[in-house]
Amino acid sequence: MEGFIFCAVNILKYKKVVDRFFAADNYFFHLDWGLLIIMITISDVFKNFMVEPILVHKNEKIKSIHKKFIMQKVPICRCAYVIDDYKQIVGRITLRKIMNYVAIKKALTGNKPYSVNTLFQYISPDLVAENIMGPAIVVDIDQSLEEAFQLMLDKNVEEAAVVDKDGHVLGDLNIYEVLKKIEID
Repeated sequence: MEGFIFCAVNILKYKKVVDRFFAADNYFFHLDWGLLIIMITISDVFKNFMVEPILVHKNEKIKSIHKKFIMQKVPICRCAYVIDDYKQIVGRITLRKIMNYVAIKKALTGNKPYSVNTLFQYISPDLVAENIMGPAIVVDIDQSLEEAFQLMLDKNVEEAAVVDKDGHVLGDLNIYEVLKKIEID
């Protein structure tokens, strides 16, 4: 039974049940000796308060990507998802990368100096998404919420791209959406 976020409900007094699985309304139920265990999927929680994700083409210039970050109506997205010509996700650009771009353009530094390579990379007018993207953190729309949460913990991220069975980006799963649904004692 590991791998399930579950809510146990005692149903013994209503009827005797046997061990079986069934699905309804995007929830998966497991009936086991009087306990009803509900597995919540990503489709149940994502887009509860998140806006559309920032999508950028792999050849899009950094200046355009920066503009997409600052033009958000609700500035909650912390990464942009990089897509190819077939609208498949190929990477992500974090808000930290955009912060570095702005800092270098403004000749600012933090407590950690930039390498010469990074400086030259960020000042280039030809800098495009695929040159600064990192690996995308991707979850399937039908995946369990607990699996998504585990992946986010493992990868130390607060957002993951939600994709359909064809790999097209449907939205963004934010850690707040996950934490809102996970009940703890």
